[in-house]
Amino acid sequence: MRKTRVLVLIIKIVFPVIFNVFFFMLGGAEQNASVWISWGYIHFAYCALIFTPLLVSAGHNATVLGLSLYSVSSGYFIIECALGAIFMGLASENPQAAFLVQLCAAGVYAAVMASCLLMNERSVHALRTRRHNLEYIKTALLKMAPLLGSVEDRAAKKKMEKLYDEIQSSPVQSSAVLEQTETNILLSIGMLGNAVSTGDTERILSLTDSLLLAVSERNNTLKMLN
Repeated sequence: MRKTRVLVLIIKIVFPVIFNVFFFMLGGAEQNASVWISWGYIHFAYCALIFTPLLVSAGHNATVLGLSLYSVSSGYFIIECALGAIFMGLASENPQAAFLVQLCAAGVYAAVMASCLLMNERSVHALRTRRHNLEYIKTALLKMAPLLGSVEDRAAKKKMEKLYDEIQSSPVQSSAVLEQTETNILLSIGMLGNAVSTGDTERILSLTDSLLLAVSERNNTLKMLN
């Protein structure tokens, strides 16, 4: 891990080292304002590029969402290198043009990056919401599945199979309003598991009926909210 970090650091400092070696060997330290402005903007663009990973939200989707940010930063860096080289070559005594043109490029870059970050945050939020919504169905089915093979009473088993089908066919989308209802359903399934383990058929039937009603109410409430 430490070796990898060292290699990454070496890769990151290759450009500024080579750039500055050529810059000072070919032009020296005595440069006009336009050249130094361009020098500063090029370094700013490179810093923006290497620090782009810090802007990417962590998670399984980080690589995918980060591609747009890397593309924007890479594009800005290439454009800034071209602009900087032009103004360094011209070495104009009037620094206003060099400053304003590269300031506009930096401003456009900042605006595009802000838009990409906003879109990425929305995508992350949507993915997190979907995973949260799936959690209720997934957890309920995982708790129900082993119970179906453990119950012996045919009537109770038939009702439990109906309950399993009702949960499986429930809408995946959820709502904050239903959070407590879904928690209660999961708790009741746990209680149903206890009843199955003790073989209490009457308790099994009672809890299954209550769960069928609760699942139905949850699904109807969700339809009304949508």
